[in-house]
Amino acid sequence: MLTTLLVSTLLQASAPGAAVDAWLREQMVARKIPGMAVAIVQDGKVAFERAYGVANIENNVAVTKESRFIIASVTKTWAATAIMMLVEQGKLALDQPVGELLPNLPLSWRSVPVRRLMSHTSGLPDVMLSPNTGEMISHDRDSALVLAGALPLQFAVGADWSYNQTNYVLLGMIVDRVTGTPFMPWILEHIARAERLTSAVYGDSRAVVPRRTTQYTHWALFAAGPPKPLDSLRVASYLYDPFLHMAAGLNTTAVDLARFGDAVRAGRLVSPALRDTMWTAISLADGKTFRFGGTAGMGLGWMVDDAPSGKVVGMDGGAAASLRVYPSRKLSIAVLTNLQGSGPDELVTGVAERYR
Repeated sequence: MLTTLLVSTLLQASAPGAAVDAWLREQMVARKIPGMAVAIVQDGKVAFERAYGVANIENNVAVTKESRFIIASVTKTWAATAIMMLVEQGKLALDQPVGELLPNLPLSWRSVPVRRLMSHTSGLPDVMLSPNTGEMISHDRDSALVLAGALPLQFAVGADWSYNQTNYVLLGMIVDRVTGTPFMPWILEHIARAERLTSAVYGDSRAVVPRRTTQYTHWALFAAGPPKPLDSLRVASYLYDPFLHMAAGLNTTAVDLARFGDAVRAGRLVSPALRDTMWTAISLADGKTFRFGGTAGMGLGWMVDDAPSGKVVGMDGGAAASLRVYPSRKLSIAVLTNLQGSGPDELVTGVAERYR
Protein backbone atom coordinates (compact mmCIF):
# COMPACT_ATOMS: atom_id res chain seq x y z
CA MET A 1 0.00 0.00 0.00
CA LEU A 2 2.79 2.43 0.98
CA THR A 3 4.75 1.63 -2.19
CA THR A 4 1.66 2.20 -4.35
CA LEU A 5 0.98 5.53 -2.65
CA LEU A 6 4.61 6.61 -3.07
CA VAL A 7 4.62 5.75 -6.78
CA SER A 8 1.33 7.60 -7.25
CA THR A 9 2.72 10.67 -5.49
CA LEU A 10 5.90 10.65 -7.56
CA LEU A 11 3.94 10.31 -10.81
CA GLN A 12 1.69 13.21 -9.84
CA ALA A 13 4.68 15.37 -8.93
CA SER A 14 6.35 14.70 -12.27
CA ALA A 15 3.21 15.34 -14.36
CA PRO A 16 3.12 18.53 -16.46
CA GLY A 17 1.43 21.31 -14.55
CA ALA A 18 1.94 19.79 -11.09
CA ALA A 19 4.27 22.62 -10.07
CA VAL A 20 1.79 25.17 -11.42
CA ASP A 21 -1.08 23.59 -9.51
CA ALA A 22 0.83 23.45 -6.22
CA TRP A 23 1.98 27.07 -6.55
CA LEU A 24 -1.51 28.32 -7.40
CA ARG A 25 -2.96 26.62 -4.34
CA GLU A 26 -0.35 28.37 -2.19
CA GLN A 27 -1.18 31.72 -3.81
CA MET A 28 -4.91 31.23 -3.22
CA VAL A 29 -4.23 31.03 0.51
CA ALA A 30 -1.57 33.76 0.64
CA ARG A 31 -3.67 36.24 -1.37
CA LYS A 32 -6.99 35.24 0.23
CA ILE A 33 -8.57 34.64 -3.17
CA PRO A 34 -12.08 33.17 -2.91
CA GLY A 35 -12.15 31.65 -6.39
CA MET A 36 -9.96 31.30 -9.46
CA ALA A 37 -9.76 29.54 -12.80
CA VAL A 38 -6.56 29.08 -14.80
CA ALA A 39 -6.00 27.74 -18.30
CA ILE A 40 -2.94 27.18 -20.48
CA VAL A 41 -3.22 26.60 -24.20
CA GLN A 42 -0.05 25.61 -26.04
CA ASP A 43 0.04 25.43 -29.82
CA GLY A 44 -3.71 24.96 -30.09
CA LYS A 45 -4.07 22.36 -27.35
CA VAL A 46 -5.38 22.82 -23.81
CA ALA A 47 -2.38 21.86 -21.68
CA PHE A 48 -3.67 22.89 -18.25
CA GLU A 49 -7.13 23.75 -16.94
CA ARG A 50 -8.00 24.06 -13.25
CA ALA A 51 -10.74 25.60 -11.12
CA TYR A 52 -10.19 26.56 -7.48
CA GLY A 53 -12.25 27.80 -4.57
CA VAL A 54 -15.71 29.31 -4.54
CA ALA A 55 -17.58 31.35 -7.13
CA ASN A 56 -20.02 32.67 -4.52
CA ILE A 57 -19.19 32.69 -0.83
CA GLU A 58 -22.73 33.32 0.39
CA ASN A 59 -24.10 30.18 -1.22
CA ASN A 60 -20.87 28.13 -1.14
CA VAL A 61 -20.91 27.62 -4.92
CA ALA A 62 -17.69 26.13 -6.23
CA VAL A 63 -15.75 27.51 -9.18
CA THR A 64 -15.82 25.06 -12.08
CA LYS A 65 -14.14 25.01 -15.47
CA GLU A 66 -17.43 26.37 -16.86
CA SER A 67 -17.48 29.39 -14.49
CA ARG A 68 -17.53 32.76 -16.23
CA PHE A 69 -15.56 35.71 -14.86
CA ILE A 70 -15.74 39.43 -15.57
CA ILE A 71 -12.56 40.19 -17.54
CA ALA A 72 -12.95 44.01 -17.50
CA SER A 73 -10.26 45.71 -19.62
CA VAL A 74 -8.96 42.43 -21.03
CA THR A 75 -11.98 43.03 -23.31
CA LYS A 76 -9.79 45.56 -25.14
CA THR A 77 -7.73 42.73 -26.65
CA TRP A 78 -10.90 41.41 -28.30
CA ALA A 79 -11.87 44.93 -29.38
CA ALA A 80 -8.46 45.61 -30.93
CA THR A 81 -8.50 42.26 -32.71
CA ALA A 82 -11.93 43.13 -34.15
CA ILE A 83 -10.58 46.43 -35.49
CA MET A 84 -7.63 44.64 -37.10
CA MET A 85 -10.04 42.17 -38.71
CA LEU A 86 -11.88 45.12 -40.28
CA VAL A 87 -8.56 46.61 -41.41
CA GLU A 88 -7.81 43.31 -43.12
CA GLN A 89 -11.22 43.42 -44.81
CA GLY A 90 -10.42 46.89 -46.16
CA LYS A 91 -13.23 48.59 -44.23
CA LEU A 92 -10.89 51.04 -42.48
CA ALA A 93 -7.19 51.86 -42.14
CA LEU A 94 -5.02 52.29 -39.07
CA ASP A 95 -3.85 55.74 -40.16
CA GLN A 96 -7.32 56.84 -41.24
CA PRO A 97 -8.54 59.93 -39.36
CA VAL A 98 -11.44 59.03 -37.10
CA GLY A 99 -13.39 61.98 -38.52
CA GLU A 100 -13.66 60.18 -41.88
CA LEU A 101 -15.42 57.31 -40.13
CA LEU A 102 -17.37 59.33 -37.56
CA PRO A 103 -17.94 62.76 -39.13
CA ASN A 104 -20.02 64.22 -36.28
CA LEU A 105 -17.22 64.21 -33.72
CA PRO A 106 -15.85 67.44 -32.21
CA LEU A 107 -13.61 69.20 -34.72
CA SER A 108 -10.45 68.83 -32.61
CA TRP A 109 -10.93 65.05 -32.50
CA ARG A 110 -11.43 64.36 -36.20
CA SER A 111 -7.77 64.19 -37.25
CA VAL A 112 -6.89 61.49 -34.68
CA PRO A 113 -5.80 58.29 -36.52
CA VAL A 114 -7.42 54.99 -35.58
CA ARG A 115 -4.10 53.57 -34.34
CA ARG A 116 -3.83 56.42 -31.80
CA LEU A 117 -7.22 55.42 -30.38
CA MET A 118 -6.14 51.80 -30.09
CA SER A 119 -2.87 52.63 -28.34
CA HIS A 120 -4.18 55.34 -25.97
CA THR A 121 -1.96 57.98 -27.56
CA SER A 122 -4.83 60.09 -28.91
CA GLY A 123 -4.77 62.81 -26.25
CA LEU A 124 -8.56 62.84 -26.13
CA PRO A 125 -10.33 63.79 -22.89
CA ASP A 126 -11.79 60.84 -21.01
CA VAL A 127 -15.54 60.16 -20.71
CA MET A 128 -14.72 58.28 -17.48
CA LEU A 129 -14.02 60.77 -14.72
CA SER A 130 -12.58 58.25 -12.27
CA PRO A 131 -11.08 54.87 -13.21
CA ASN A 132 -11.26 53.90 -9.53
CA THR A 133 -15.00 54.35 -9.10
CA GLY A 134 -16.10 54.21 -12.75
CA GLU A 135 -17.81 57.61 -12.45
CA MET A 136 -18.82 58.80 -15.92
CA ILE A 137 -19.17 62.26 -17.38
CA SER A 138 -22.61 61.06 -18.54
CA HIS A 139 -24.38 57.71 -18.80
CA ASP A 140 -25.69 58.59 -22.25
CA ARG A 141 -23.14 58.06 -25.03
CA ASP A 142 -24.03 61.08 -27.16
CA SER A 143 -24.13 63.50 -24.25
CA ALA A 144 -20.89 62.00 -22.86
CA LEU A 145 -19.13 62.77 -26.15
CA VAL A 146 -20.57 66.29 -26.26
CA LEU A 147 -19.43 67.01 -22.71
CA ALA A 148 -15.99 65.49 -23.29
CA GLY A 149 -15.72 67.36 -26.59
CA ALA A 150 -15.99 70.65 -24.73
CA LEU A 151 -12.83 69.80 -22.77
CA PRO A 152 -9.29 70.50 -24.00
CA LEU A 153 -7.12 67.69 -25.37
CA GLN A 154 -4.84 66.13 -22.77
CA PHE A 155 -1.88 66.50 -25.15
CA ALA A 156 -1.18 66.81 -28.87
CA VAL A 157 -2.06 63.68 -30.86
CA GLY A 158 0.72 61.10 -30.44
CA ALA A 159 2.76 63.21 -28.04
CA ASP A 160 2.19 61.02 -24.98
CA TRP A 161 0.27 58.06 -23.58
CA SER A 162 -2.78 58.14 -21.32
CA TYR A 163 -5.17 55.25 -20.68
CA ASN A 164 -8.50 56.50 -21.87
CA GLN A 165 -11.95 54.94 -22.28
CA THR A 166 -13.05 57.51 -24.89
CA ASN A 167 -10.75 55.78 -27.36
CA TYR A 168 -12.66 52.52 -27.14
CA VAL A 169 -16.07 54.16 -27.15
CA LEU A 170 -15.12 55.59 -30.55
CA LEU A 171 -13.74 52.25 -31.74
CA GLY A 172 -17.06 50.64 -30.86
CA MET A 173 -18.85 53.31 -32.87
CA ILE A 174 -16.52 52.61 -35.80
CA VAL A 175 -17.43 48.91 -35.74
CA ASP A 176 -21.12 49.88 -35.70
CA ARG A 177 -20.62 52.22 -38.65
CA VAL A 178 -18.48 50.14 -41.00
CA THR A 179 -20.22 46.79 -40.40
CA GLY A 180 -23.80 48.02 -40.08
CA THR A 181 -24.06 45.83 -36.96
CA PRO A 182 -23.70 46.84 -33.28
CA PHE A 183 -20.21 45.96 -32.07
CA MET A 184 -21.25 43.48 -29.37
CA PRO A 185 -23.07 41.00 -31.65
CA TRP A 186 -20.45 41.55 -34.38
CA ILE A 187 -17.58 40.58 -32.08
CA LEU A 188 -19.45 37.60 -30.67
CA GLU A 189 -20.27 36.39 -34.18
CA HIS A 190 -16.86 36.91 -35.81
CA ILE A 191 -14.56 36.09 -32.89
CA ALA A 192 -16.40 34.04 -30.26
CA ARG A 193 -18.57 31.90 -32.52
CA ALA A 194 -15.91 31.65 -35.22
CA GLU A 195 -13.49 30.16 -32.67
CA ARG A 196 -16.19 28.26 -30.70
CA LEU A 197 -15.58 30.33 -27.59
CA THR A 198 -19.10 29.62 -26.41
CA SER A 199 -18.77 31.11 -22.92
CA ALA A 200 -18.16 34.68 -24.14
CA VAL A 201 -21.03 37.03 -23.30
CA TYR A 202 -21.31 40.77 -22.65
CA GLY A 203 -22.68 42.24 -19.43
CA ASP A 204 -21.52 44.14 -16.34
CA SER A 205 -22.28 43.25 -12.70
CA ARG A 206 -25.93 44.21 -13.16
CA ALA A 207 -26.48 41.69 -15.97
CA VAL A 208 -27.75 38.18 -15.36
CA VAL A 209 -24.92 35.97 -16.63
CA PRO A 210 -25.31 32.21 -16.04
CA ARG A 211 -22.51 30.52 -14.08
CA ARG A 212 -20.72 33.82 -13.42
CA THR A 213 -18.67 34.26 -10.26
CA THR A 214 -19.40 36.99 -7.75
CA GLN A 215 -16.58 39.53 -7.53
CA TYR A 216 -15.16 40.51 -4.13
CA THR A 217 -12.77 43.10 -2.72
CA HIS A 218 -10.81 43.94 0.43
CA TRP A 219 -10.54 47.60 -0.61
CA ALA A 220 -12.65 50.76 -0.67
CA LEU A 221 -11.97 52.83 -3.79
CA PHE A 222 -12.36 56.60 -4.06
CA ALA A 223 -12.45 59.06 -6.94
CA ALA A 224 -9.33 60.70 -5.54
CA GLY A 225 -6.68 59.32 -3.23
CA PRO A 226 -5.42 55.82 -2.52
CA PRO A 227 -7.70 52.87 -1.73
CA LYS A 228 -8.29 52.00 1.91
CA PRO A 229 -8.54 48.51 3.40
CA LEU A 230 -12.01 47.36 4.43
CA ASP A 231 -12.73 45.67 7.75
CA SER A 232 -14.23 42.68 5.92
CA LEU A 233 -14.57 41.19 2.45
CA ARG A 234 -17.21 42.96 0.35
CA VAL A 235 -18.91 42.36 -2.98
CA ALA A 236 -17.30 44.41 -5.77
CA SER A 237 -19.45 45.80 -8.59
CA TYR A 238 -18.10 46.38 -12.08
CA LEU A 239 -20.52 48.80 -13.73
CA TYR A 240 -20.16 49.67 -17.41
CA ASP A 241 -22.68 51.50 -19.56
CA PRO A 242 -23.39 49.55 -22.78
CA PHE A 243 -21.39 51.99 -24.93
CA LEU A 244 -18.35 51.15 -22.74
CA HIS A 245 -18.62 47.42 -23.42
CA MET A 246 -16.09 47.72 -26.27
CA ALA A 247 -13.58 48.64 -23.54
CA ALA A 248 -14.73 46.45 -20.65
CA GLY A 249 -17.81 44.31 -21.02
CA LEU A 250 -16.93 40.68 -21.63
CA ASN A 251 -17.38 37.65 -19.40
CA THR A 252 -15.77 34.32 -20.27
CA THR A 253 -14.17 31.19 -18.91
CA ALA A 254 -10.43 30.88 -18.43
CA VAL A 255 -10.06 28.26 -21.15
CA ASP A 256 -11.97 30.31 -23.73
CA LEU A 257 -9.85 33.37 -22.93
CA ALA A 258 -6.66 31.34 -23.35
CA ARG A 259 -8.03 29.89 -26.59
CA PHE A 260 -8.70 33.42 -27.83
CA GLY A 261 -5.08 34.36 -27.17
CA ASP A 262 -3.92 31.27 -29.02
CA ALA A 263 -6.21 32.04 -31.99
CA VAL A 264 -4.64 35.49 -32.36
CA ARG A 265 -1.13 34.06 -31.99
CA ALA A 266 -1.77 31.40 -34.61
CA GLY A 267 -3.04 33.96 -37.14
CA ARG A 268 -6.55 32.51 -37.32
CA LEU A 269 -8.31 35.80 -36.63
CA VAL A 270 -5.96 38.27 -38.34
CA SER A 271 -2.99 37.73 -40.61
CA PRO A 272 0.45 37.35 -38.98
CA ALA A 273 1.48 40.72 -40.44
CA LEU A 274 -1.44 42.58 -38.86
CA ARG A 275 -1.08 40.58 -35.65
CA ASP A 276 2.56 41.67 -35.44
CA THR A 277 1.55 45.28 -36.03
CA MET A 278 -0.95 44.99 -33.17
CA TRP A 279 1.72 43.39 -30.99
CA THR A 280 4.39 46.05 -31.61
CA ALA A 281 5.02 48.73 -28.98
CA ILE A 282 3.71 52.06 -30.24
CA SER A 283 6.00 54.93 -31.20
CA LEU A 284 5.08 58.48 -30.23
CA ALA A 285 5.02 61.39 -32.65
CA ASP A 286 8.70 62.13 -31.94
CA GLY A 287 9.63 58.64 -33.15
CA LYS A 288 10.51 57.26 -29.72
CA THR A 289 8.96 53.99 -28.61
CA PHE A 290 6.71 54.52 -25.62
CA ARG A 291 7.63 52.45 -22.57
CA PHE A 292 6.02 52.20 -19.15
CA GLY A 293 9.46 51.30 -17.86
CA GLY A 294 12.11 48.85 -18.94
CA THR A 295 10.96 46.76 -21.90
CA ALA A 296 7.19 47.12 -21.32
CA GLY A 297 5.12 49.24 -23.68
CA MET A 298 1.72 49.49 -25.32
CA GLY A 299 0.73 48.01 -28.64
CA LEU A 300 -2.66 48.35 -30.30
CA GLY A 301 -5.04 47.24 -27.57
CA TRP A 302 -2.46 44.85 -26.11
CA MET A 303 0.33 45.53 -23.64
CA VAL A 304 3.69 44.49 -25.10
CA ASP A 305 6.83 43.49 -23.22
CA ASP A 306 9.88 43.06 -25.45
CA ALA A 307 11.71 41.11 -22.77
CA PRO A 308 15.17 39.68 -23.59
CA SER A 309 13.76 36.19 -22.98
CA GLY A 310 11.05 36.73 -25.58
CA LYS A 311 8.10 38.96 -26.37
CA VAL A 312 5.07 38.79 -24.07
CA VAL A 313 1.72 40.37 -24.94
CA GLY A 314 -1.56 40.59 -23.09
CA MET A 315 -3.79 42.69 -20.88
CA ASP A 316 -5.04 42.90 -17.30
CA GLY A 317 -8.54 43.79 -16.21
CA GLY A 318 -10.33 44.90 -13.08
CA ALA A 319 -7.30 44.04 -10.92
CA ALA A 320 -8.65 40.47 -11.08
CA ALA A 321 -8.10 39.03 -14.58
CA SER A 322 -5.08 38.59 -16.82
CA LEU A 323 -4.21 37.18 -20.24
CA ARG A 324 -0.66 36.67 -21.48
CA VAL A 325 0.59 35.24 -24.76
CA TYR A 326 4.19 34.07 -25.21
CA PRO A 327 4.55 33.87 -29.00
CA SER A 328 7.94 32.14 -29.11
CA ARG A 329 6.64 29.42 -26.77
CA LYS A 330 3.27 29.20 -28.59
CA LEU A 331 1.79 29.65 -25.13
CA SER A 332 -1.38 31.44 -24.02
CA ILE A 333 -2.24 31.72 -20.31
CA ALA A 334 -5.41 33.07 -18.69
CA VAL A 335 -5.76 33.65 -14.95
CA LEU A 336 -9.22 34.74 -13.79
CA THR A 337 -10.03 35.48 -10.15
CA ASN A 338 -13.03 36.89 -8.32
CA LEU A 339 -10.96 39.09 -6.03
CA GLN A 340 -10.21 42.69 -6.92
CA GLY A 341 -6.55 43.32 -6.14
CA SER A 342 -5.49 39.67 -6.41
CA GLY A 343 -2.43 40.56 -8.54
CA PRO A 344 -3.46 38.61 -11.65
CA ASP A 345 -0.44 39.85 -13.60
CA GLU A 346 1.86 38.34 -10.98
CA LEU A 347 -0.12 35.11 -11.01
CA VAL A 348 0.02 34.69 -14.78
CA THR A 349 3.75 35.42 -14.79
CA GLY A 350 4.26 32.88 -12.03
CA VAL A 351 2.35 30.27 -13.99
CA ALA A 352 4.50 30.93 -17.09
CA GLU A 353 7.70 30.57 -15.07
CA ARG A 354 6.61 27.23 -13.62
CA TYR A 355 5.10 25.70 -16.75
CA ARG A 356 8.05 24.12 -18.55
